[in-house]
Amino acid sequence: MLSHEAMGLTKGLQRRSAADKLGANVFQKLGRRCIHVTRRFPLGDVVHNEHYMFTMGRSTVNDAGEIIERLKARFRVDSDSDLAAKLMISRSSVANWRNRNSVPDRYQRVAEGDINWSAFSTGIVDMSLVESAAMRLAMLRLMRDFGDIAKDYRAFLERSGQAAATWPIYWSKACKDVQEAMAESGSDDAFNIVSLIAYDEVFAAK
Repeated sequence: MLSHEAMGLTKGLQRRSAADKLGANVFQKLGRRCIHVTRRFPLGDVVHNEHYMFTMGRSTVNDAGEIIERLKARFRVDSDSDLAAKLMISRSSVANWRNRNSVPDRYQRVAEGDINWSAFSTGIVDMSLVESAAMRLAMLRLMRDFGDIAKDYRAFLERSGQAAATWPIYWSKACKDVQEAMAESGSDDAFNIVSLIAYDEVFAAK
């Protein structure tokens, strides 16, 4: 049974917006799926070593250009730039797919209609090393900015929905930052790059 204080706080915050409720639902799903994240954000497609790329895997189409054209048709766009915007990836990613003649498996499945992009999620095993490393950085930043929701009940009720709703943005930004730092340093070690960024952003000042 809730304490009188908790009941009072809860009643005072019952009129949360629909967006907050949606965010809370997303937050619960993240926990149940061990952070199977809704794919509405850019992922680590631009990489510096073949080891980070997904293979052609399940697809029966072996031409990257054809897969890209299918994706364009699916999203009703004409240019590579517009497709990148729809997929929320960098514009150079599509060019890299063409140059390598290799499209990440998850995007192939979208092109083939195997999955609905709006409900598309991935697990740890489906991530590239860049994406997996970036998740660590995103989690650190999220905890830094929303750490109070685990310490204060009112903060949890007021801000947990916002934290859940902004998680994709945090991961998107982390992927971009890791990719840029790898390019600048010439390093292929995504996890080392994340360690350096984390130290500079969070721990150096302590």
